[in-house]
Amino acid sequence: MRQKFETFFKKHPQLKEAKLLLAISGGVDSMVLWELLVGHSLNVDLAHVNFQLRGEESEKDQAFLEKEAKKRKTKLHLLRADTKNYAATKKLSTQIAARQIRYNWFEELMQVHSYDYLLTAHHLDDSIETFFINLDRGTGLKGLSGIQSKEKVLRPLLEFTKNEIISFAEVQNIPFREDASNADSNYLRNWFRNELLPLWKEKNPAFEQTMKTNIQRLKETQKVIDEMVIADLREIPSEVSCISFEQIRKMKLPKQSLMQIFEPLGFNFTKVEQLLDAVEKAESGKVFFSESYQITVDREQILITEVQKDNADELLIDRSETQLTLPFKMQFSFINKSQINWNQKGVEYFDAEKLQFPLKLRKWQNGDRIKPLGMQGSKLVSDLLIDEKVPLPQKSQTYVLLSGEQLIAVLGLRISENAKVTDQTKSVWQIQWED
Repeated sequence: MRQKFETFFKKHPQLKEAKLLLAISGGVDSMVLWELLVGHSLNVDLAHVNFQLRGEESEKDQAFLEKEAKKRKTKLHLLRADTKNYAATKKLSTQIAARQIRYNWFEELMQVHSYDYLLTAHHLDDSIETFFINLDRGTGLKGLSGIQSKEKVLRPLLEFTKNEIISFAEVQNIPFREDASNADSNYLRNWFRNELLPLWKEKNPAFEQTMKTNIQRLKETQKVIDEMVIADLREIPSEVSCISFEQIRKMKLPKQSLMQIFEPLGFNFTKVEQLLDAVEKAESGKVFFSESYQITVDREQILITEVQKDNADELLIDRSETQLTLPFKMQFSFINKSQINWNQKGVEYFDAEKLQFPLKLRKWQNGDRIKPLGMQGSKLVSDLLIDEKVPLPQKSQTYVLLSGEQLIAVLGLRISENAKVTDQTKSVWQIQWED
């Protein structure tokens, strides 16, 4: 096994001078990896999370690692996590909660202590299990490519089977802790590991090597797709807020390319397929939501906006008020008429004597009407938004200002004839805002 590990080491010669962090559980996989790393005299520190899920066994795991780290004079970072409480608060499964806890902490350690790489002890069997878990849940090529190393996260044991690791530990007398929860087939991964895959291996003794080859071929195919996606997105900025239908039509792989943009924003493949269907049918007005973002099909483009969480249905602006920070930054002041600058953007002026304080600020509602400046009659705010060709996402974030029950402004678009500054105006109330 040491000789086989040498192949990994030759592919990553930078590790000799690097500062490394090893995620360690005390189980056979991570203890074997620690032994192999020590054999190359690498600069390795350890990181262990006590998830407090297995009572006394969790405490014994921690004590075991503290003893082994002290014996080898190796720095051991420890985190005690209230995993059940975290899972309940975040509404996550225990497994997902544990994953978030450990990787968030690992990332913090990497930054604070300037580690170059995080090493984990995932092996070939783990990668095969991940293949079947993703296949069972529904996935694309990337999900069928197993577990992979990343830029700063390396997995040196991916070429090794579990049996190879156990055999090496026995021959080398490497101490490790057994996790009894691995035998619980109620967990999906354990069901594949303990129930299904052993039957498959009975039929095909070369099952692991066959799957290794399959996964490698899928990775190579995924690499080709990744290169095509990069080409599709070459002219689209990373922080995009608008994509035209024309840009989408030019894409060779629109589903995969849009997933590259929208998956980090919380949209899944099904939502992207529905979006493309709406684009194909030119369904202007169709809206798609994730937890934090909104995609709107608007004429010949799609608009991406962050979902604004309302802080209040209605805000009151008193005469003495000088500023507000929500829903956006606003400043208020009384000025002389001679100080008016009609060319300044983001500012509206009102005859102060025509205003009834406190004023009300809220989002526009169906049925709202305003008497626009320069008009004799009133107009629905909804019609004003259409006339001004306000994009759909912006419509939902349009605010109106009321004096008493009278609407005196649609901010950023129009003020009311009833509150305008005239030759007879003596005092001016000014509102200035910043989106």
